[in-house]
Amino acid sequence: MAGSWLGHVRALVGRVGNSWQVTDTYAYDSWGNLIAHTGTTQQPFTWNGAYGYEYIPATGLYHVGAREYDPRTARWLQRDPIDAASGDPNLYRYCGNDPLSYQDQDGMSSQKRRWGRKDCENLARKIRNLIRSLEKRISKYNPAEDAKGGHPYTDRKTGQTCYTKPYEHYRKISEELNALQRRLQAWYDHCDDPENNDIRPDISKANELLQWDQPIPYPGYTGWIPPALGGGFYEPGLIDLTPIWGVGAAGIHLAAGSGGATVTTTTAASAASATSWGERIAAAIGAAARMLQDALKTLNPAR
Repeated sequence: MAGSWLGHVRALVGRVGNSWQVTDTYAYDSWGNLIAHTGTTQQPFTWNGAYGYEYIPATGLYHVGAREYDPRTARWLQRDPIDAASGDPNLYRYCGNDPLSYQDQDGMSSQKRRWGRKDCENLARKIRNLIRSLEKRISKYNPAEDAKGGHPYTDRKTGQTCYTKPYEHYRKISEELNALQRRLQAWYDHCDDPENNDIRPDISKANELLQWDQPIPYPGYTGWIPPALGGGFYEPGLIDLTPIWGVGAAGIHLAAGSGGATVTTTTAASAASATSWGERIAAAIGAAARMLQDALKTLNPAR
């Protein structure tokens, strides 16, 4: 009998003459429906056979501990006997509608599937590679230079000289942190067993990297990007707020009676000379803020 890491029987091996040969093969969809079969051997343990799922040909159902499961509807025929204690509010749903990640060995509660040794080795290797890459990227990270872009590097695939785009370094760090978080969670879910201690990646180093919380590299931007462990990085729209402070320091006069006109004229000139949409938007925001301040002072001179 040969199976898959999911616990399904994929083939039966029997003695034919003086040699061992494959006598039967099986293929299933994710919900347990048999989609291909060769051979004539009658045996009930096929899909999830490693977990005791017994197929009943007369009904097309699987007997699984406390209940019967129908692969055609992907539902249990009976409600969960332990009710809400199963952790699923839907008492008829099979494995939370995620049969690739979960298994139910007794018909009462589902658990995360454990991966085989080879899959866990591949996952550990990917985590180690991400840790090395992130350590290198973070050690070289310079927010001011990253905001400018234009730094030369050699493309590994083509060998050509390319130039970084603004914020590219930050984006790559964010992407790798998100990938590290996903793979670390997969390790906890599927591979974190004593028998895998010899291939276990450096979990403490991975968690340390996930605490990286540098602000986004853009002059004047006051927002803060939360660490990946606290909900994931994101990439908001970027607006350079520096012109607001520049206008305020150089050309805004809030003298009573003339402030409004001065604000409008000065900011309009600043907006007209702006070289980017970010600067134009920033100048417009600055104008609105200062006009509001001027109006408040006019209405309440004592302030």
